[in-house]
Amino acid sequence: MDGAVAEETEEYTPSDASYYCFFLKAQLIAGDRQERERQDSKNSLEEYIYDARNRASDETDLEPYLKPNDRQRLLSKLEEMENWLYEDGEDCQKSVYVQKIEDLRKLGDPPKDRKREYELRPKVIEELCAGLQKARKFVDSFASGDDKYSHIDAAEVQKLEKALQEKQIWLDQKMGAVTRLAKTDDIPAELRSSVFTAETQACFVPSLVGTVFMTYGYGHKCLLCEFCQIPMLPNVFWLPNIVTMLLVAE
Repeated sequence: MDGAVAEETEEYTPSDASYYCFFLKAQLIAGDRQERERQDSKNSLEEYIYDARNRASDETDLEPYLKPNDRQRLLSKLEEMENWLYEDGEDCQKSVYVQKIEDLRKLGDPPKDRKREYELRPKVIEELCAGLQKARKFVDSFASGDDKYSHIDAAEVQKLEKALQEKQIWLDQKMGAVTRLAKTDDIPAELRSSVFTAETQACFVPSLVGTVFMTYGYGHKCLLCEFCQIPMLPNVFWLPNIVTMLLVAE
């Protein structure tokens, strides 16, 4: 037909159509996932605001672990963040909500850490003291000439006794520092509960453990287990340097 413009029709093969459907479905799934993650992050921020405010205002929870100025600053920041969340922050990207939570945690997490340490520290110190007491009991039994410890080298027991003395001095010093800590004080690294736990679980006098193993072999209870609570399991070769005992001499 003169002057007529032929209409061009783009043809698709079945494989092209299948790929297009797959691509479109993948996009929809990715979009749904991103929206869920965005909404979850927003909800997490909202939950953190409510939780931190309630706990900071509870005298049986975090309030005793916050100085008045720090508590007021935290509450003000929480209110500011709540107002932002229901206004400008109603429809933000996931990364924005994540960053907001991190900003709040700089103020809200320290009192949680202080509370956790304050409640945990007495228990781990008690465990360390119990370990020292058990070790002293062993030393005293050896010194009294108890026959069941006669195979143990006296030099190794002397090392243990020296380690006990040093560790007791260390513990007394740390306890003095601990008693001076207020609930609102940040915990110095050297006074954290993990330090006392490490002292309780550290190794000492490995050759003493080796002596017990060489004397009684597999399947026998370690003579020190009465004090260190470590079983000698059958078919396990207890290398002295990895057997957990009571303490370590520095």
